Amino acid sequence: FWYYWVLIALGVAVEFSALLWAPSYLEQGLGVDPAAASFGATAFFVGMLIGRAGGSVLLRALSARRLFLAASAAVLAGFLAYRLGGDVSVALAGLFVVGLGTALLFPLALSFAIEAAGPAEELGSSRVMLAVGFAIMLAPPLLGSIADLVGLAQALLMMPVFMGLGLVAFFLGEAQRRAVATPTA
Repeated sequence: FWYYWVLIALGVAVEFSALLWAPSYLEQGLGVDPAAASFGATAFFVGMLIGRAGGSVLLRALSARRLFLAASAAVLAGFLAYRLGGDVSVALAGLFVVGLGTALLFPLALSFAIEAAGPAEELGSSRVMLAVGFAIMLAPPLLGSIADLVGLAQALLMMPVFMGLGLVAFFLGEAQRRAVATPTA
């Protein structure tokens, strides 16, 4: 359960880092007018909306775990375009793809955590909300503090770090899940 708890926190950290810092990055990093930067940041929300709506359809074709890995890959690929594309249109497309992938991180990680909690699913559900709260409370200010030191463009590199650490937590959780499910001789 705790590996998936960490995964939830890190997924929410990615989500809120993108959500709260996208307008500033578009403005400061790419020179977009402030009003246009705020509007452009809606690419993330549109991606989230489509990702959440399409996630249930995709679950009919892929297992939850494969879909999680695909969503994680989308977040990382989208981030590359968003942060390294250098062009506003490429950055917006990347931000949209980040939204598509991020949309599935929380619901899938939540299902993994509840499954891992077993008979303690009610307790697990309440503890999950602590992960969400900690991520929302800590991740965006962490990026802001890093941005004060090295600039926002460099601080945004924490997003793939959060995603990478989330993948580590996922794989550790999966290893533990398989170890528990495999009877010993």
